[in-house]
Amino acid sequence: MTADLATLLAAERDRLVDDWARSLGRLFPAFTHRPVHDLTAVGRAVADGLIRYLQTSEPGVLRTLASHDAVVWLGREVEFPEVLRSLMTLREQAGRLLEPQIAGAAAQAQAYARLVAATDLLLVELARAEQHRHWPAPEVGAAAADLEAYLIAETRRALRFRRPLSLLLVQVDGYEESSRIYGSAAAESAASAVSGILARHTREVDLRIPLEEGTFAALLLETDLRDARWIAERIRTAAETGEGVERALLFDDLTVSIGLAAFPLHADHAAALLAVAQASLVHARRLGGNTVAVIDELRSGEPVL
Repeated sequence: MTADLATLLAAERDRLVDDWARSLGRLFPAFTHRPVHDLTAVGRAVADGLIRYLQTSEPGVLRTLASHDAVVWLGREVEFPEVLRSLMTLREQAGRLLEPQIAGAAAQAQAYARLVAATDLLLVELARAEQHRHWPAPEVGAAAADLEAYLIAETRRALRFRRPLSLLLVQVDGYEESSRIYGSAAAESAASAVSGILARHTREVDLRIPLEEGTFAALLLETDLRDARWIAERIRTAAETGEGVERALLFDDLTVSIGLAAFPLHADHAAALLAVAQASLVHARRLGGNTVAVIDELRSGEPVL
């Protein structure tokens, strides 16, 4: 069905794009005075990007599309909500155009669900790009308030587009004790090593926020509980094995405790997501560290790995 849908969309691309560009002025006042040929260029870029994604299922295709010159132009010309509404209109028109060409109600529903999923992912990428224009990347030393602000923005976005989101709280085991016994330089070296590990085992689009006392937050976008646990375990293992760490800078073995929470599985708003991750981190530390914990999956004091 994926290949068939891509083929059908490619065959009807020009007709779809022309109809969409002409309809925008009638549907949305913000587009009334926009040049039709510029709108057509946007529609063609979006249609081609969606076709490539349907053929490959590679999210990178949609990230590239979100930065396409024609799409960026559209974002400059009209307010962001109009951009989102216009692309949802394109999706609806594509569904109506292709429906007569797909035999059977079940096949039609399957095709439209696939089209909805593809455009939803594109909307997420556009929303993320819009956010990054207004939110600078977090710097070392970011306060807890910065984390809360990012959580509010991303949980709202995840809820709106029905996409998963996970939060990791990663803490260097024995950070305070190391600082007391060996001095702050040793503790800071351990924290720096963990920062590097986080950078290597999360994606560029994920948010990594240094907090205090050797603790880091990693906000994993488009990531459900299963994948987040896998990433967390990779981080834990990398710390334990000293991956990429200059051991001469450390006075003790490096391990981390990680608390994990997933949205919307564990929480339905930002504050609750943070609270679950914090409680999971506390459990991981109580279990002796070097552990990935998900609080609602703990049984009889057993760590969840």
